[in-house]
Parts: sequence; C-alpha cells; structure tokens
Amino acid sequence: MPVTVIETYTAQLPLHLIDYAPPSATSAICYPFICFAGEGGTQFQQYYDASAFGAGPISISGIYFFARTGYHSPGQSFDGSTYSISLSTVSTSLAAFLGGVGPVAVGGNNQQVFSGTVSGLIGSPIALHLNTTPFTYDPSQGGLLMNVSVTSANPQGKVSYLDMDDSCGQMGRAYDNLGGGADCAALVTGFDTAPATTVPEPGSVALVAAGLVGIATAARRRAVA
Repeated sequence: MPVTVIETYTAQLPLHLIDYAPPSATSAICYPFICFAGEGGTQFQQYYDASAFGAGPISISGIYFFARTGYHSPGQSFDGSTYSISLSTVSTSLAAFLGGVGPVAVGGNNQQVFSGTVSGLIGSPIALHLNTTPFTYDPSQGGLLMNVSVTSANPQGKVSYLDMDDSCGQMGRAYDNLGGGADCAALVTGFDTAPATTVPEPGSVALVAAGLVGIATAARRRAVA
C-alpha cells in the first residue's frame, strides 16, 4: 500500500494520505461528524484531485480522519448522527469544484461505501477509521468525490475538531448548510488502498474461450490423423 508520512505520528500507518500542509492557525474543522448536523447540514462533500493518487486503478477499502493536535480534548465524542457515505469519479476540476456554491452532482459510478452511526470517543491521532465497501477508482478518469449525507441527525453541540488542510493543493469541500458554500478547508484523509484487480470484459472472455475450443478441436484432428 502507498505510504506518505505526515508528522511523526503517521510514520507507522500503512495509508495513502492526501494533501498535507503545515497547519495554519485555523487548521481544524468539526464538519461533518461533530457539529455539521447541529448546524442544519444534510450533505457534505470532499473533492480529491486525481494527482493525489498516482497512476493506475486502485481499490479503496477504508477511510481515515485525524484529530487536530491542540484543538482536540480527550473525552470528546462524535455527535452520534447516522451517515451515508459514497464515492464516485467526477470530471470536474478542483478549481471548478471550489468555484461552486455547494455540493455538486455525484459521478455516474457513485457507490455507497458506508452507512451507519458515527458515535463514541474521538481517538488521537486517528480520530475515525471507517471500514468501507471496496470502491475501484481510476485517477485517469477524473477526481474522486466523497459524498456524506446525514440520514438521521442527532445534534449534541460537540466542540472537538478534526485535522484539515486549507492549502488548496489537492482537496476541497462543499456543504449545503448556512446558505451553502465551497472552500479549501478539507479534512486530512487517509485511504486504505491496493492495486485494483481488473475483470476481463465479456467479449474478451468469449474470445479466449473460442480460442481454447479451436485449439482443442485442432488437437483432436491431429490425434485422429
């Protein structure tokens, strides 16, 4: 699995970590799992530029988010709302995504990878690890869009925060509350990744099968002769 080291605490994590810059004074957010539902939010998106992943299709089977050192107090918890998370490939660019006024349309290959309640204490340094249904992503087809929908809100006025990167390098976020918006204040994200296994097209399988039949027939003819 690809490994990118950010700060000391991530050195042992077998993750593909997306876009990390030195923290600014405001590098912490409580969206979407802590205060988002409490502020009336129902849809949160995060865009990851294809350049963050390198070449070749990959299979994503887990998503990680991190606590923000200095903004996280032990004993704090997630809000206990229920979420649906999907991944898809989109053709829009990061600049176009950031130029919008809220969430964009999901890609044609949109796939739900997680559905459930996010509750319990916020860990540190890994705040949240979600085991997800595997999703195949091909960076050559566009950017990766993570769509988070609040399916059952349980706002509790939480005050802890997650680590984010506001450098506008490879990520952006969009949200539908507070009038909607899009900006660079995106969650530092880790993905469990592995090279995707390619499934042969039905036509290719048929050609191989026909070839094998032809070889077997020729062998029988030679045997008879």
